[in-house]
Amino acid sequence: MVQRVAIARALLHDPELILADEPFDGLDAPSVAATEELLAHLHRSGKTIVLVNHDIPQSLQLAGRIVVLRDGRLLLDAAAQRFDTAQVLAEMSGP
Repeated sequence: MVQRVAIARALLHDPELILADEPFDGLDAPSVAATEELLAHLHRSGKTIVLVNHDIPQSLQLAGRIVVLRDGRLLLDAAAQRFDTAQVLAEMSGP
């Protein structure tokens, strides 16, 4: 409930930029699905969403672009549809 209230509060003023830091944390499966649909709807309506999420498959499904940082360094910045989970993990482990 706390997470849902935080999301509602963040959207109250109809912002153009939405910063979503682990928005699925602590949600049950139906609430995760509803939040995913809400984010997709916001994106379709022209909102810019910066999503921090440690669930790579979920992120790839939701994102248009994927950016991976480690220790403040940029490891990956590319169109999400170009990658699957294994490829992202390979980029993260790198040389």
